[in-house]
Amino acid sequence: MEKTHILKDIHINIPVNKIYQRMGYPLNYIPDITHNRDKQIEFDIRYAMGNIKVDLVYTIGTNIFKSNDLANMLKNCDQTVIMASTISPIFMKIIKDKIKNEQLSSAVIYDAVASVAVDKGLAFISEHINKELKKENKQVLKKRFSAGYGDLDISNQKIIYDTLSLKDLGVKISKTFMLTPEKTVTAITGIEKTEASGQRPEARQKRKKL
Repeated sequence: MEKTHILKDIHINIPVNKIYQRMGYPLNYIPDITHNRDKQIEFDIRYAMGNIKVDLVYTIGTNIFKSNDLANMLKNCDQTVIMASTISPIFMKIIKDKIKNEQLSSAVIYDAVASVAVDKGLAFISEHINKELKKENKQVLKKRFSAGYGDLDISNQKIIYDTLSLKDLGVKISKTFMLTPEKTVTAITGIEKTEASGQRPEARQKRKKL
């Protein structure tokens, strides 16, 4: 694998409706800010979104994992991307303090914002890499694969942890391969070639068969 690239203290733009969905509200839910409860929820969401930041890290190289499912996803890729997104310990402390002070509604909202933010952090990495790849007619796959999914055993989380030096970002890993802070996600994806028009290789193959 090549060197790791670290992007620290990144503010992620999060669609508010994604946070409501995370909290179990219906799709396209519209809060009634004339209602005190909805007004407080909106306040907590906006405050959390304004203060949350993520640390991101990724590396680009070859596939080092033993997984038929992953290999199938990467079949049109000549490079593999390993990435991780984690919430700052400061924000996680805010959530714990909310729980400690029995501000449970706010804690749930902050937790939802954190969950959406780390997921969006992975998308941010892909977009960041794509800006560099555009001139090479390449792009990052939209699909991502994680340890514990399909036939990629959860123990591969340790390989990801070591490869990305997540310890340097304050992330810890347990004997059962769980990561802390809890709001830490990792993923594997690939880089594929595209035509100047943006058409994917598999689309070109289908066209040739017609």
